[in-house]
Amino acid sequence: MAETKGTLLPSEYALTRLAGLFDLFVQREFSAALALAQTLDAEGVMDPMLAVFMSHLGVLTGQTQAYRRGLTLLDHMHTENPDIPQETRDYDSNFISGHVCGALARGEDAIVLQLLELSRRIHPGIAQAFPLSVDQMILRVPRPDRGHQGQISSVIQPANDVPATRRVNLLMNPWFFGPGGRRHDMGPRITRAFNKAGWPCQLLEPPYIGQELAVLDADG
Repeated sequence: MAETKGTLLPSEYALTRLAGLFDLFVQREFSAALALAQTLDAEGVMDPMLAVFMSHLGVLTGQTQAYRRGLTLLDHMHTENPDIPQETRDYDSNFISGHVCGALARGEDAIVLQLLELSRRIHPGIAQAFPLSVDQMILRVPRPDRGHQGQISSVIQPANDVPATRRVNLLMNPWFFGPGGRRHDMGPRITRAFNKAGWPCQLLEPPYIGQELAVLDADG
């Protein structure tokens, strides 16, 4: 495993290379994007988005070592600076959540867990819901129609005799790329998945004032 210490290269250089990495990602050139991410990491670039890209691309290409390297980098950077950049949070909402939905629909439960492990490091709400490694919290059980493959169990191991049944309020932006964009079906699909797993789920849409997202508080 490479060391997590590094020196951020000149910002203009780093941003240019990261932009090129994102272009490869959008073009679905995942292997090439991962190779560039690993090159930047080897050169000493320390950037939250680079770490997120490396971990996410590791999931998409089946490169477990790259996936875990990205998580290690994120953990190291959070130790140095716990604030999560807004662009990193936006990446989780705009890209990782879509892959979670697709993996759920395809029954790729291991990928769902990997993406959740990544999301809880970059999204405060998910981090609050899953403060520990998901591998320690979610019980894996056989799925009868899939032989020995596992599924995300609807039973979260209860503590102190707390009932296992949970209810979910799913808050999700209903549009691609913000208000006025095309509505997507990720929210309803994730809601159905929770309901099917035995977790009653209510889909909520964030409140907007015109084109601006209204600020939510604890009672919102």
